[in-house]
Amino acid sequence: MHECHMSQNLRDEVEPDESHYSMRAEHELQCSHITFINHKIQLRHERSPVHVQSSLDLSYGKQWNQGSNKQRVLLSQSIRNQSGESLTSYALEFSLRVPEKGLNYRTQLLHSHLRRRKSESSTHLKVNYNDQIPLVAGLHWKDMSAKSFLRKWEGSFNMDTPWVYVYMAHKLTQPQHGTTQFTSEITTRKWVTIRNLMLEGLYKERNRDREGHLHIFTATDTYLKVGGWGMLGKRRVNASCSISTAWTPGLRWEISLGNGKQLKTLDMSTSYGKQHLKISASLNTLEKKLKKNEVMMNMTLSELNSPYLELEIGGRVEEMRKDRNLYQKRWVLHFRQPFKFLPEGLLLQETFTIDLHKGVYILESKSLLQDSRKATHVLTLGYQPQHPYVCSSLIHSFHLENIPQDN
Repeated sequence: MHECHMSQNLRDEVEPDESHYSMRAEHELQCSHITFINHKIQLRHERSPVHVQSSLDLSYGKQWNQGSNKQRVLLSQSIRNQSGESLTSYALEFSLRVPEKGLNYRTQLLHSHLRRRKSESSTHLKVNYNDQIPLVAGLHWKDMSAKSFLRKWEGSFNMDTPWVYVYMAHKLTQPQHGTTQFTSEITTRKWVTIRNLMLEGLYKERNRDREGHLHIFTATDTYLKVGGWGMLGKRRVNASCSISTAWTPGLRWEISLGNGKQLKTLDMSTSYGKQHLKISASLNTLEKKLKKNEVMMNMTLSELNSPYLELEIGGRVEEMRKDRNLYQKRWVLHFRQPFKFLPEGLLLQETFTIDLHKGVYILESKSLLQDSRKATHVLTLGYQPQHPYVCSSLIHSFHLENIPQDN
């Protein structure tokens, strides 16, 4: 004869003032012919104003109904709250045990925060795995401010694992409005060893000015220095930055932007070791009615004790004429450069003309080299009724075998 038996039980208790509550539930399943599904589950939950805990006990296998059974899963969690008027304090714990697999895991988290004239906060984490401690960490922070407008905080962080140990001490101060300073000290051991590595930082803010610095060093070596400054004006922005490390030459960068009503400017320079690069550019509105604009750019590359290289590019765009029957626009581009495989200087000019009275479109192109050699090309398109035509002419001073000088 085959039979299965299942039983379930649920019981809860509530105190009259409802401050304490408890609940217990049990479930059993037993079969005479399918023994591998026999099991027992016990669930427990309790709650009070300061403590909440829950647990689960699952027992299975051949000895499922014996207290010494190792084929079990035990799970529990707990939250304890001891907060008060000026104190926040709680503890969390979670555990998992599987005796058959040799698994024993537990995590504990403790946190407290004291709120008084000088507040203080502390947090600790501990992980236990099979009677070993793979992780311990702690964070502590304290307000050391003496006056409301003079802020000061101090804190520390520590972490210990089988692979690395880390300790960090921090200080953060605001000695005056718009100024923030911080220092950090770092020490590591085991896999990576660092002794007393210091970080210092400064940030200032006054009106439209901004300034920041970062310094990383030890008692014997400086690893990194970073500094920055910036100013935001009504029509101008200035900024600079410098970086130096123990492994590379110093790098410095500056930029200035101007946004005038007629003149827009950009000045940028950078230095890396002995090399220096400077770029200047401008956009100037010479005549607003004729849409006359001028663009200039100058780039200089220099190295200590060496000749410098300079590249200059300029351009101008303007409307020469604009009326009912005649429209004329001109583009001018010129540049100078130091490389031998290109012309040292070159001037290009394009003039586009529309003459409705004569019925022609004219594109005139002129080029002038540094050695006074020049070329002029004129392309004309006529649109007389029933007699459209195209005319092209080239005049140059180059000595070319296949192209005559005037054609």
